[in-house]
Amino acid sequence: MKHKPGNSPHFIHTRSLAVVTTIILILLISENAWPAGSGTGVARVNGVMIYESDLTYAVEATLARRLASLHRGLEDHGSGSDLVDREKTLTRLINIELLYQESLKHRFRGLVEESEERYQSEVARLGSEDKLVSALKCNDMKPEEFRKAIFRKLSIKRLLDKEVYSRIQVTEDEVREFYEQNQDRFRKPESIRISQILIKVSSNPGDDTWRHREELAQTIYLDASKGADFVQLARRHSDDPETASAGGDMGFIQIESLHDIFDTTTLPLEVGTVTKPIRTRNGFQIIKIVSSKPSSPKTLEEVRDKIITLLRREQAREMISQLLSDLRSRAEIEIFN
Repeated sequence: MKHKPGNSPHFIHTRSLAVVTTIILILLISENAWPAGSGTGVARVNGVMIYESDLTYAVEATLARRLASLHRGLEDHGSGSDLVDREKTLTRLINIELLYQESLKHRFRGLVEESEERYQSEVARLGSEDKLVSALKCNDMKPEEFRKAIFRKLSIKRLLDKEVYSRIQVTEDEVREFYEQNQDRFRKPESIRISQILIKVSSNPGDDTWRHREELAQTIYLDASKGADFVQLARRHSDDPETASAGGDMGFIQIESLHDIFDTTTLPLEVGTVTKPIRTRNGFQIIKIVSSKPSSPKTLEEVRDKIITLLRREQAREMISQLLSDLRSRAEIEIFN
């Protein structure tokens, strides 16, 4: 089967693959566009070439996104080129090309107009077309190539809306069964209620003001640890206006979030404990553990929407996988070594 693009905008092929929106787990490359490929071919899909430059851009885009995730602490495995598998990336590019070619057969109405609207929205977002052209030029891309890339993205989206998303159905029985079988996934984490007294320090460590504020924090801690009313101490001494009037009360905080909030790994969790002054970027904090709540299961109503999303995502993954399997079985795909 040979793919023969015509002259209609519906049949304009572009290799600016990275503009395609990330769809479920298949389209995992960046949304940043790149110019049409050239040079050495790495694969051919129904007569349409995928070039080494396409693959290189896809690998670099994926690497940049994953390194950004590592920096934000969203991933904790591997680094550098180990994060990106070129073979898997090429498979994704082939999948995208197959979806695009299939979408063209449907001749979806209004795509050209919608693509132009998206283009103009980018112009408006940047302030002028000249600014958009300059931004595209930095990526060696022309406005017309960007328009084609937008068209490609929207065409694939229409295909998946028609063949996948519009056919997904999640029943109440499926939701309930998933909830009953996965209750450990839907639990309220353990939390503690805490109060604080903040003694702000804006001077340099070691000077007279610093020592005075540190001594004040130490005195307050000794009073609190000997049984003085923590609420009254907070109202009298705390420099945090948001909590001082409430006696230092900060409400319930998940235990897993405590160390991020207070920048310490030694915060005690026993109810009734008052900490020694903890040095933070804001000054000295004295914390009292007021009460605790154990981990508990969430109700079905609390997690219903999340379960529906998970089940829809799983159905979509399976349906897209089947769609791609069908497309591959009818396609002519060549991969060059």
